[in-house]
Amino acid sequence: MLRHKISTPDLASEVELRQALMRLGGGGWLTGDAALAAIVLWSSGQFDTSAIAAVLTVREDAVCRTLAMARDGARADARAAR
Repeated sequence: MLRHKISTPDLASEVELRQALMRLGGGGWLTGDAALAAIVLWSSGQFDTSAIAAVLTVREDAVCRTLAMARDGARADARAAR
């Protein structure tokens, strides 16, 4: 039987890895300025999700998830305002 040493991850490198994954869309959606840029570009009606992903250098599925999350949040806000 092989035994592997389990070590606690280095917090600094884990944070850097998470940040890199978020920039690449590995977290499933965009955050911060990239998310805002995706929403603004999409709402302009001049860009599709592929073009937005290319401009932001992220995966297209991350753009789609971000836009869906923004849309669902806007719907929830509208329902709450009634």
